[in-house]
Parts: sequence; structure tokens; C-alpha cells
Amino acid sequence: MASWYRRFIPNFASLVQPMTKLLNKGHKWIWSKEQEEALQKLKQSLTTPPILACPDFSAKFVLQTDASDYGLGAELNYSATEKECLAIVWAIRKMRCYLEGYRFDVVTDHLALKCLNSIESPTGRIAR
Repeated sequence: MASWYRRFIPNFASLVQPMTKLLNKGHKWIWSKEQEEALQKLKQSLTTPPILACPDFSAKFVLQTDASDYGLGAELNYSATEKECLAIVWAIRKMRCYLEGYRFDVVTDHLALKCLNSIESPTGRIAR
């Protein structure tokens, strides 16, 4: 079960290595102090902040975005405004399963994006 959380626990493979080596073929299965310590560290990683939890769907979500020259890749020829807009579109698509049908706010550090709502006939990438 803990392996499902491996992407949320830093250095997971190193942390559970004492327990994993018990699964090696030809290795005698003996639970020692080393394995017990690894288990306790794993439990601590799973039960201390930050802790994964189900989202509270009764509250409004906040989607925070920030563009990068390299975050999405192959977008170096976009203007800063286009990158920021792309970051928002990408994030909404990525988090769609959590956001669809619920109220959410988008928070960005790019003030020029506020004017996009007032453009009557957008063109180019911004329109797409």
C-alpha cells in the first residue's frame, strides 16, 4: 500500500530499501531492527505534514499559476502574456477533474491577463 504514495514521499526507494531487500531471492526473511526503523520512518512520512487528503469540495478552489520559459517546453517564442495564458489553460486542463462543476479562482502574477476579459474580438494564440 505504501508504494502507491511513493511519488509523494521524498527518497522513497532509499527509505524502504531495508524492507525491499527482504524480497531478494535467496535472502533469508528476518525482520530486524533495520527494517523496523525503516517502517517507523515510513509511517512518520505518511502521517506528518504535508499529509495528502481529499479536497474539500464545499470550499472554493484556488488555482495558482506562473509561466516559465521551460516549464511546458517548446514555447520559447511566446510573449509573456501568451505564456501566462497558456499556463492557466494548461493548469485548468490538468486539474479539470477537480475543478469541473465547482467554483474556483485563478491567481496569477501577470496583470496584463486581466484585460483579456475585455477584448471583444481576440485573435491569434490568445483567441485559441
